[in-house]
Amino acid sequence: MHSSSVIEIFVLRFLGVLSVLSGYMCRDLFVGLGSDFFGNALAANTQNVFTSAEFLPASIKLLPTIVSLAVSFEVDSKEEQIFEFWRTLHFMSHKWYFDSLQNLLVVFPTFKLAYTTF
Repeated sequence: MHSSSVIEIFVLRFLGVLSVLSGYMCRDLFVGLGSDFFGNALAANTQNVFTSAEFLPASIKLLPTIVSLAVSFEVDSKEEQIFEFWRTLHFMSHKWYFDSLQNLLVVFPTFKLAYTTF
């Protein structure tokens, strides 16, 4: 595994901040209560369930963000263990002729038994 360069991290953080700010500035175009931005471009259900979601407490609205940040920090702290697990998966994904041996010893005799029995 390799670490990203400082310039790459700076650019990604800058783009992330810009995306959050532009989403905040333009949120009423897409999500605003009674917004007619899309007009008839999208099929809409006559029962508007999203109206009630707009008046939820801020803690519930922020819950996905908090959980995803917690998971990302947890994954970052367990980077070595994840890398070792990835190496194991990479080793197991190569063909070592286990499938050919399994076919020869298990699958083909089972098929032969099933065809002769039934």
